[in-house]
Amino acid sequence: MRYIELLNSPLLVIVALLIFFLVFLRRTHLDFPAFVTAVNNISSQPFALLVLVIGFWMLVECKKFGIDTTIAGGVIGVASNMLQAQLKEAAHPPGSIVKTESVTATPPITDAVEEAAKPVALPLQGRAYKNINLK
Repeated sequence: MRYIELLNSPLLVIVALLIFFLVFLRRTHLDFPAFVTAVNNISSQPFALLVLVIGFWMLVECKKFGIDTTIAGGVIGVASNMLQAQLKEAAHPPGSIVKTESVTATPPITDAVEEAAKPVALPLQGRAYKNINLK
């Protein structure tokens, strides 16, 4: 019974996850930057839904303990962005070519435009330039 109570210790759970993570990296012969790149390249719908569920769980736990829910909202936002990106990619079937063209036409320069583009000397303003004569 005493050992089961140890599983409720957050520090022990974090240490166990860290050891599991390090053993995983060692067995797969990955260094940390390669692992981060691999995790960032995961963009499947089940993974996005898993991140969404984790965000909702974080939101409930934060509300339960009275913690600020900003981080949980950020996780939910990341998951929704992942799902939206997948929907955007699904709109175009693989191998399709999407053409987007933007043409900007420049109007011909006329004399009026050249006149308006010339710098204009503004009158000097301020008390020093008003020639105040004190007598």
